Amino acid sequence: MLENRITVVVLLGYILGIVMGLYCKISIVLFYVLLLIIYVVSKLKSNKDLKKVNKRLKLVSVKRYSRYLKIIFTKKVLIIIIFSSIISNCIILFQNFKYENLYKIFDEKEVICKGIVVSNVQENEYKKTYKVKVISINGNIKDFKNTNLYVNIKTTLNKLENDKENSYGNLYGKEVIIKGKYIEPKKRRNYRGFDYKQYLKTLKTYGTVELEDIHIIKENAINPIFMYLNDLSSTIKSNIQKHFNSEEQAVVLGLILGDKSEISKNTIEDFSESNILHILAVSGMHLMYVILIFSFIFNSLFGRKYGNILTSFVILIYMFITGFSPSVVRAGITGCLVLLSENFKLRSDKWANIATSMLLILIYNPFLLISTSLLLSYAGTLGIILINNNLLEIVKSIEGNIEKKFLKRNFYWIQLIIRVKGNRFFIKLKESLILTISVYLILIPVMMTLFNKVAVFSLLISVIIASFAVPAVIVGIIFVLIAFSQFNIIVYLISKFENFLVGIIIKLSKFGSNIFLNNLTVITPNLFEVFVYYIILFASIFLSKLYFKKNLNVSEIRIKNLISLLKYRVNQNKQKLNICIISFCLIFLIVKICPKSLKIYFIDVGQGDCTLIVTPKNQKILIDGGGSSNKNFDVGKS
Repeated sequence: MLENRITVVVLLGYILGIVMGLYCKISIVLFYVLLLIIYVVSKLKSNKDLKKVNKRLKLVSVKRYSRYLKIIFTKKVLIIIIFSSIISNCIILFQNFKYENLYKIFDEKEVICKGIVVSNVQENEYKKTYKVKVISINGNIKDFKNTNLYVNIKTTLNKLENDKENSYGNLYGKEVIIKGKYIEPKKRRNYRGFDYKQYLKTLKTYGTVELEDIHIIKENAINPIFMYLNDLSSTIKSNIQKHFNSEEQAVVLGLILGDKSEISKNTIEDFSESNILHILAVSGMHLMYVILIFSFIFNSLFGRKYGNILTSFVILIYMFITGFSPSVVRAGITGCLVLLSENFKLRSDKWANIATSMLLILIYNPFLLISTSLLLSYAGTLGIILINNNLLEIVKSIEGNIEKKFLKRNFYWIQLIIRVKGNRFFIKLKESLILTISVYLILIPVMMTLFNKVAVFSLLISVIIASFAVPAVIVGIIFVLIAFSQFNIIVYLISKFENFLVGIIIKLSKFGSNIFLNNLTVITPNLFEVFVYYIILFASIFLSKLYFKKNLNVSEIRIKNLISLLKYRVNQNKQKLNICIISFCLIFLIVKICPKSLKIYFIDVGQGDCTLIVTPKNQKILIDGGGSSNKNFDVGKS
């Protein structure tokens, strides 16, 4: 029950408040006042009409089903949801107001920014981006005091690193004064397009400064622990760069550290088309093997109690090295909770652990609710928890029924299939495929909304590639540990084996990207379509489970009886139902055939803007504005 999982209840309220603040941009208190008025008015009205409806249609019983809602959403649960939603709503509205206010003050102006460089990322061969924690802008400390706002400092590489007079090198951890032009991040300019301004808010980044001049005023201005961890990360990267080929090296950095900056565009496209790009984003799979390796080492040396504590510290270090991405933070917090709950002799609850990790992430930054990484990570986890076991049970039941039917015929090939099916390798392959399908079923609407793509034939390829990715991650982690030692021969052998595994992954990704109809491009679904999809998905899984399950509880028997009653009523009124379906189809066809109004869409892409005309007969005309005037620029390709 929800009362026993307080963190889940707090999270539900916290998300509700953020959603109201982000999308409705109103105080949730007004929403609750409106609900209260509706509730009071409904109590004053008579329920005679409702009782008459219930007498006619016994399938619907408001009292029966409202009773279930009252059991789940008790007064205590509702109070917690209301309070947590009001808190998160106030936070998100205040932060939005602060961002918009700062945009107005500094937009398109020359600024002098004082701050501490907290990261530097190679953007491409010409530019470098530094993330700077802001202390003041134009001497304004008040607006930035006790905040974690950042700006991106963009500069050409030769401006800093090839400057003979001022060779700055690595700027991480240094307090600097930067002079440049502030540029406000752009909003979403097309319907359902990418919103760069909202994306930067998920990174707590206020905007971009085009660098003109920079002065270092203090060395090592950041926490010494962070400086040490940054040096550790740099050492790991340099060890990887020493022992791997250029293409394999870039993929290893992605596999172990989630750093995709050095991977070529073509390789990224191959991984994306093969639907295995997730293996380059460090997530629960990667962290699980980190936990297994270090738990084995520390438990052997210091015992289970101290081993769990030390492994938790390693998780925190790994989270820092991989850049605190939402997927790593989710897995890291969950891992720490599981390990430490054993020390304190507490029961580890998966729902409470997931809720705690997400709540901590959203408290740190409520805008992370719209982060693509967070959505994919938590949606995939929910797919494993909610669907995987049910699918396994359904598949086992189907297999059992098929075996019973065919074993009676005593065919040799059937007995051979049963033997092969019982092989450990095929059992693991089946489980991996079902796990992938479970995650994929949950992610379909998310992928359609975010990327407008649906994978068709790549599920099996992704399972095969994942079977090589798992040992590649384990061997990669072992390489990172051994590389610090003086065992050069062992390091060489491990690096060669890792090179071999990563080479196979790259080749398979190229093969997967060339499969015909591997991905289908689809239109972005609306909220109603997504809602209907999830209802059908979970209803189908639940009903399949009911169909195959032998020992049903009281609630499941009631639902099964209700379905039988519904079937009986449908059969009774089959003729009326057929008339309704035919009428609906005819109306739908008439609406489709009837001429519509002329539609003109102006599409803003920053360069090569175009106009899309849709005629009343649904003919589409695209008038393209072209691209760059540069002769070397291929408009058709780029």
